[in-house]
Amino acid sequence: MTRPPSPWTDQLVQKLELLWKKCSASAIVEIFKREDGIAFTRNAVTGKLDRMGFRGGDRNARLLVVDRTGPGENKPPRPRLLAQRPARAKPTPIARALPPVIEVECHPRHLSLLQLEENDCRYECSGADDIARYTFCGHPNKDGASYCAHHAAICFEKPRPRPNRPIWQKMAA
Repeated sequence: MTRPPSPWTDQLVQKLELLWKKCSASAIVEIFKREDGIAFTRNAVTGKLDRMGFRGGDRNARLLVVDRTGPGENKPPRPRLLAQRPARAKPTPIARALPPVIEVECHPRHLSLLQLEENDCRYECSGADDIARYTFCGHPNKDGASYCAHHAAICFEKPRPRPNRPIWQKMAA
C-alpha cells in the first residue's frame, strides 16, 4: 500500500519556516489559505512544525496574528500584534479536615491470594514489593464487600452532604 504524496512542497516548508518566526499556527493557516489557496488545518501546521523540530522551544517573541474576515467581506485581513500572555497562577490547594481515624484492633491472617476464600477481606497487608509474597487480611467481609469492616473504614470515606438545590441552579453554577 502506497502513501499519498505529501501536500508539503519544499516551497511551502520554506514559507512555513519563515512564518513560524513571527506568526501563530492559526495565522499561518489563514496565510496559506489566502496566498496559496491551500486549506491546511491548524493541527496539520502544528504537526509539521513538530516534525521539523520547531514546536519544542520557548518562543518569547511577539506574534503577528491575522484578523479573520467574514466570507462576505472583501477587505484584506489587518495584521495586529499580540502582547505576550502572562503566565497563569497556580491554584492553591484547599485544605479540608480529614475524617477521624477509627482505631479498631485488627490482626490480619496473612493469607496468600490462593488461600483467600469468597468472603475473605482482600486488603493487602504484607507491604512486600514482590507479588509472590503478598498477603491479605483474610477476615470475613461484610455483605459481599471486598474488605472487612476495619479495612473498609480505612479505605472508604462517607460522601459529604450536598446542598439540595433545584436542577436549574446546579446548571447555572
